[in-house]
Amino acid sequence: TLLAKWAPRTERSFLATSVYSGAQFGTVIILATSGFIFDSSMGWPGIFYISGAVALAWSILFLVFGADSPNRSKVISTPELEYIERLTGSDSESTVS
Repeated sequence: TLLAKWAPRTERSFLATSVYSGAQFGTVIILATSGFIFDSSMGWPGIFYISGAVALAWSILFLVFGADSPNRSKVISTPELEYIERLTGSDSESTVS
């Protein structure tokens, strides 16, 4: 639903691939770094603490800066909003408050 509202049709396939490959990217990163974390003073619990802290930070960033549609975003510029609305087929008038 977010991609349908935020990603212009001309860019949607690339953005969808990027979004859905994030889980695999995260798996690769944690597998590559978990040995170093295990050997550190944090030990094996550090693997869970660090990945949990990263997930919490990502969630907080999304809650602060994210929006369910472009016209509800607090950080989007007017030209960018017009570009997204033109290429997604949505507009500010059609959103229910």
